[in-house]
Amino acid sequence: MCGIAGLWQNVDVSVEKKRINENHIFSSLQHRGPDDKGIWKSDDSRVVFLQTRLSIVDLTENGHQPMMSQSGKYVMTYNGEIYNHEDLREDLKMEGVCFTGRSDTEVLVEAFDRWGIPETLTKINGMYSIALHNTETHSLTLARDRLGEKPLYYGVIDGRVFFASELKAFRGWSDFTGKIDKLAISQYLYYGFVPAPESIFLDAKKLKPGHFITFSFKCTSEQTCFWDISKIPEIYGVNKLSRPQALSGLKSLLYDSVKLRMKSDVRTGTFLSGGIDSSLITAMIQAESDVQFDSYTIGFGEKDFDESPAAKRIAKYIGTNHHEFHVSETELLDLVPKMAGIYCEPFADESQIPTVLVSEIAAKEVKVILSGDGGDELFGGYNRHIASHSMGKVRRVISASMIGKISPMLTERTRPMLQALLSKFGRNVNINQLHKLVDAFGEKTPVQVYQQLLRHSGPYSSGKTSNDAPAVDVFGRSLKLDSLTLSESVMAYDQMFYLPDNILAKVDRASMSASLETRVPFLDHRLVEFSWRISIEDKIKAGVGKTLLREMLYEYVPKKLFSDMKSGFDVPISSWLNGPLKDWSYSLIYDELENEYVDLKYIKRLWVEHTEKGIDHGKELWKILTLLSWIRNWSNGITDFDNSRINF
Repeated sequence: MCGIAGLWQNVDVSVEKKRINENHIFSSLQHRGPDDKGIWKSDDSRVVFLQTRLSIVDLTENGHQPMMSQSGKYVMTYNGEIYNHEDLREDLKMEGVCFTGRSDTEVLVEAFDRWGIPETLTKINGMYSIALHNTETHSLTLARDRLGEKPLYYGVIDGRVFFASELKAFRGWSDFTGKIDKLAISQYLYYGFVPAPESIFLDAKKLKPGHFITFSFKCTSEQTCFWDISKIPEIYGVNKLSRPQALSGLKSLLYDSVKLRMKSDVRTGTFLSGGIDSSLITAMIQAESDVQFDSYTIGFGEKDFDESPAAKRIAKYIGTNHHEFHVSETELLDLVPKMAGIYCEPFADESQIPTVLVSEIAAKEVKVILSGDGGDELFGGYNRHIASHSMGKVRRVISASMIGKISPMLTERTRPMLQALLSKFGRNVNINQLHKLVDAFGEKTPVQVYQQLLRHSGPYSSGKTSNDAPAVDVFGRSLKLDSLTLSESVMAYDQMFYLPDNILAKVDRASMSASLETRVPFLDHRLVEFSWRISIEDKIKAGVGKTLLREMLYEYVPKKLFSDMKSGFDVPISSWLNGPLKDWSYSLIYDELENEYVDLKYIKRLWVEHTEKGIDHGKELWKILTLLSWIRNWSNGITDFDNSRINF
């Protein structure tokens, strides 16, 4: 695992000033690779590759990057892990390639040299972002893994291409203007994150998952999709398996995926939240291990949000060496203002807080962590999957015109009544969730339903933009929906959109801030493809999601241990904003609110209602506060979680 960056330029550099600040780039990416660093420059100085290394496989100098292929044709810097590199190594040996070390990096660069770019990308099983320079054609290729586990940003200005693992490294590129993209702000305020291919800056883009892009000698670029997740439901979802076939195939693939991701030359552990997904991964690992495996969880003072007791029970039953950490008010106050530096774009998923904290405690003892992420998106684990499953059944017996008449009536006539009703059950019931369900029910197309269900904002816009869903690239991609149920369509969009740009971005930034590599067994592409052969009825049944995963888990852990459990790293953000985070929040809202992106009047109203009237606006306020905190950080030149300042 590494941090990578570089500059490729198609201009005469002999008479120009230095375009990159190498020291800053290394400093900004050091947390992604504290064990080693490397730099390679072409003879004409038109190409510069930089890398910081987190040593996981082959800890010797034989794994040092950037690395050149034996023929000298390719130079590569790469971030990630190729899980099937041992099999690929044997294939390359059969073709006459000799290796000097054991690293997957050497296998990868020789594979590109021998097989070419498209074929190699289809052969490898892993998570990665890759930069590859062809010394013969003076071209640059950037590639990103199928699901988007590893990030890769790039910018193109005046014949120069700069790329990096994180946006904070762009401060080291002299051409970078740092101008904020208003479309990205609009997307963030609606969804709570900035989706690919946009970034928060006009000068930077995200490479989309499953794509590679090549910049040629004439500075033209061509982007290619080598694994199109929007086609997967159509290709694999035609002939569904019987439940026994689905269960048998799932067991086999998940076991193999876990086994591949356990290969490492360093100590490895798991995140254990107490949920279905992380418990299943941890149980499978411990069942195959001869020694106690390390598991990690985090807890909070509020009982409704504290999953540490459930995680502890499960860890005790399966026999892991369990590590539990509880968040104090002081630790919370110290961490939260730093989130804008860890997440180099505005990011509103409040579970980022425990994910950062649990990464920090795990990194003190291990260098690799396996997580249960992806189980929800593949097997129907979110409330929106279950809601759309029921919604789809209702919509099949109600005409589109009738839906159009019902939705406004529900919206205008029932919301006040429902607000009053829900208030009797306490603040933990969020009326905004009900708003989204009502609005989604009235939409006509699956993508419109999905956008309403995913909408992060409340019923009114918090930004100085339209409250309508902003344009997003992924929703324009072809997705054959006539063979999918409504809930399957929602799950497909989650895999294309929410998974890479929210869940995987959250885990990558959090874990790498602590120099910790995270591996995700559920996101082996073979397992993703197989999941579409499973019927929706074998994923969601009687209002319960992930039924096949539950059946697998109960072979390891008794069902009774999950009777009072929630899933995921939820946090009591609403009460925190009324407690330990109140002063921090107030200072952001009232001291630095005036800007061109957010609605002052609306945000002050939310704050007063939340802090004085007991109306829960925790999630909406957190989204706005993280944006304001990010603006404060970046406008002041603070580019990392250690609060270092960069001066040009």
